Amino acid sequence: MKDRNDRRWLIVGIILFAFMIFAISTAYADSLTVNAPITLESDNTIDNIIDGQVAISGIITNAAMQSTTLGSGAVTFALTSNIITLTGDGAANVLGTITGAGIVIYTIIFVDANITVTDTDIAAAGTIDLTGTATDLTSADDTTLTLVFDGTSFFEVSRSVN
Repeated sequence: MKDRNDRRWLIVGIILFAFMIFAISTAYADSLTVNAPITLESDNTIDNIIDGQVAISGIITNAAMQSTTLGSGAVTFALTSNIITLTGDGAANVLGTITGAGIVIYTIIFVDANITVTDTDIAAAGTIDLTGTATDLTSADDTTLTLVFDGTSFFEVSRSVN
């Protein structure tokens, strides 16, 4: 009888051990190792890639750089890329608002001195808040402006005159 009970306890022990191994391995199964590019389509999301530190959602980068020519006067233009080459069609092009934002960081590369970016100093939809107060930016060839989008408006991160 003792041998029979010992075997039963051995079987119960093996089953519990197997269950513990299963529970431990599934607790750490939400890690991801990638040795190839990750491609996302609109509205697809990858979350918690490394210890909950990285969350990727929506468009990460666009394949093609956007090239836009602003018309004269105060202009709103729609974004189609996170990198934009921007030129003016004359000497009085004023960039006041931007639409179509979905990514967080945008870089505008100016190709001439025909554009003035209006610093609104407010957080209204699509407006641009540049560093400082009432500090409009006058473009120049190869000047870059990097903006962050907070879901409503754009804020200057940096600019560079190259």
